[in-house]
Amino acid sequence: MKKITKYLSLLLILILVTTACGKKEENIQSEQSKLEEPGTVDDFKTAYINFRTVESYAMDINFDIDMLMDGSTIAMDMNMASEIDKNTNIHSVMNISVMGMSEEQEFYQINKEGKIISYTNIDGVWYYSEEPITIKDNLSDEELNEMINELDVKPVESDKEGYQKYVVGFSKEMLEQIMEKMPEESMNENEEALFDSSIYGDFEFVFYIKDNQISIIELDLSNIMDSVIGEDTEIDAQMGVVMTIELKNYNKISEIVVPDEIIKNALPTDNLTYDGTEQL
Repeated sequence: MKKITKYLSLLLILILVTTACGKKEENIQSEQSKLEEPGTVDDFKTAYINFRTVESYAMDINFDIDMLMDGSTIAMDMNMASEIDKNTNIHSVMNISVMGMSEEQEFYQINKEGKIISYTNIDGVWYYSEEPITIKDNLSDEELNEMINELDVKPVESDKEGYQKYVVGFSKEMLEQIMEKMPEESMNENEEALFDSSIYGDFEFVFYIKDNQISIIELDLSNIMDSVIGEDTEIDAQMGVVMTIELKNYNKISEIVVPDEIIKNALPTDNLTYDGTEQL
């Protein structure tokens, strides 16, 4: 269970990093006409370009999980509610609920003077860490346009009123390109193994677009998670995992500032394990 939770937690962080650090275009496309269902491939590309021009936004990420283990079904819910400001500072609250038990974790990630300063609340105690910003250069406009053109975008009839719906194919090669943008020292060997592209195949996202903006993204991770837990021969389990991302409050997020009380009392994280327990 800890391995699965750790994987999903890392995936949440991956999503935050790859969405919050996008290269901004010069001008947002503000002249937007009411789109007809189901929309076109060009409509999807316009919405994606618009997202890259957004300076701040809120993002809710939710995992709905049903796991069959040794004949028993375990339901698990994992949610991260985040705000990202124009400086790509992040404030997030993550909740994990399983078998009637719940756990909450809050954290800030601040970009300052070439460093990422993180503050994390673990069992009521705030800890901090500092890392140099090591994310590689973002994709150039030419590389980005090439990637978008390689996507298999299929406009389909929407099942949500007021939204356009698109099924978008995503290849493992594109995942490898995204992983290349991750900080070089942000994961240890075990964590990198969880994101080894060899365990992934091609997969499909479902995008919902409203008013020329990406609003909801859905992805069925069941096959991927079966590959992850299959690496551990001691676990006999099957998982149904659906991830939903809701993007909202575009350009409405105020500057994110860590409260002085947290900064003053935060302890270094050097003596903590991933699970927040003290190292001896």
